[in-house]
Amino acid sequence: MAMGLNFFFGPITSALCDRFGCRVVSFAGALLSVLGLFLTSFIQEVNKMYVTYGLVWGVGSSFAFVSSIVVLGQYFDRKLALANGIATSGSGVGSLVAGPVINYLLETVGWKNSMRILSAIALALWIAALLFKPRESHQDIMERKMNSKLFDTSIWRNKAYILWVSTVALFQFGYLVPFVHLVSHAFTNCPILLEGIQRLSDIM
Repeated sequence: MAMGLNFFFGPITSALCDRFGCRVVSFAGALLSVLGLFLTSFIQEVNKMYVTYGLVWGVGSSFAFVSSIVVLGQYFDRKLALANGIATSGSGVGSLVAGPVINYLLETVGWKNSMRILSAIALALWIAALLFKPRESHQDIMERKMNSKLFDTSIWRNKAYILWVSTVALFQFGYLVPFVHLVSHAFTNCPILLEGIQRLSDIM
């Protein structure tokens, strides 16, 4: 749910960035992210975690992530594609690092304290948000806010864009399924893999 809301709120987040600026939106996202992770550490019922982690953290992560991509257009013109590539690669690097780190935290301090530590790490988003300084003057920003629409629907007239969005949406239906079920499937149907993982954990 959290991952789905992260992407689902993308259009809303980008519209809010146009209206209020990326700094405000990313700062709000940092607040929601920290709050969602910290509150989840006190929850025992899964239904309540849908609210604290799924909704609060999911929306917060969308505000923080999407605004970090939108803001690149304010700083880069000629090398915007390269800047986008570097920025989005950060999520991949973060995923590679987060997996072993979170596993270590779970084994040493438990899941509740792990969530609290992650919420403390998420405080770094506030520092990043403060670095989002707009290149426009305050007067230009206010004029753009007054003249801009919250949602610009003209892009939906582009057939290529509609095809791309529809394809990505269909792809996302199955994208996360292996992440959720692959581990249990491997443990059940591949004892050799399970034995190898056990030996690796013993070595570490």
